[in-house]
Amino acid sequence: MLPLPAAIIEQRLSMFAIYANSILSAHEATLESRNTRNSRLWGQSFTIENMLDTLEATLTCPPSDQTLAKLRGPKEPTG
Repeated sequence: MLPLPAAIIEQRLSMFAIYANSILSAHEATLESRNTRNSRLWGQSFTIENMLDTLEATLTCPPSDQTLAKLRGPKEPTG
């Protein structure tokens, strides 16, 4: 994992839990309906692996410059 600021890690862990719960619930609902073969999303052979990749990315993706700028707060005026 990248060295991320604590505030980013804390927020991402919350987002991870929400996202994981949502996507796993949606996947299970599709499995229960037995309609995975006709689904462009759930009917692919790589669906579970790709789901795991996106969950991992939630925690390991570097923050954007915009996120880091907002995290640091407004710049002090110079002059």
